[in-house]
Amino acid sequence: GVLQPLMDRGLSVASAQITETKLYLKFISDIEGRVGDDVIYAGLEIGNSEVGASTVYWKLLFARVACFNVSSTALGFSRRHSGNRKTKAERSLDAVYSEETKMLDTVVTQRKLLEGVNHALNPSTFERELDKYRLAQGVEIEGKASKQEKVVSELLTNYLAMNGEENKSIHDLFFDSSNTDRSAYGLCQSITEASKSIESYDRASELEGLGHKVIEMTKADWTGVYKAAAYTRNPRREQTLRGFFAWCG
Repeated sequence: GVLQPLMDRGLSVASAQITETKLYLKFISDIEGRVGDDVIYAGLEIGNSEVGASTVYWKLLFARVACFNVSSTALGFSRRHSGNRKTKAERSLDAVYSEETKMLDTVVTQRKLLEGVNHALNPSTFERELDKYRLAQGVEIEGKASKQEKVVSELLTNYLAMNGEENKSIHDLFFDSSNTDRSAYGLCQSITEASKSIESYDRASELEGLGHKVIEMTKADWTGVYKAAAYTRNPRREQTLRGFFAWCG
């Protein structure tokens, strides 16, 4: 099995949930590091779906002690295991494989999962991933408050595909007077903080990943967001142009 070796490593269960489509297990370890003044613990998310909504997977998690915000990183492993969303070819091959072969395949998947987890919870791996968060502290959202709000709104709405309610919740947290961190790291924390108030566990878990996506943004990504935020629609001008082009025929 997979769970006993994880418990033997001293991992504690932070959260567990079975939704209509997925199983989630989230663990916290005693491996810690710092991002500025924040103490961060290494964690782990393991999931699966018996209805084919996801593969068997694991992800490295970061848990911020101050408010227990959790972000899920891109470092991980996934493997299709079971479910009704297999392709027709995969289902036909299942009928060909012997039970022994299927059992061996399960054993291999478990071994990959455990070896990947050992790699993720290696302190050097954790520090390497944590360096991305430290760098994100230096990525400030530029401009005056009005420009910052446009940039954040563009990023949340179009880059991360947040809905209106999520956008407002994160905006209010990020621009709250008590929050002085206007960096990419601060925005990540606002996103993961907002995830805790979302009723859907599936969507809340997605937001934990989207918080990390901000950490992973490249210079080109930020440039694209700034350019999109700088474009302001002028309905009157657009109507004039449409009339002009129609007249030109």
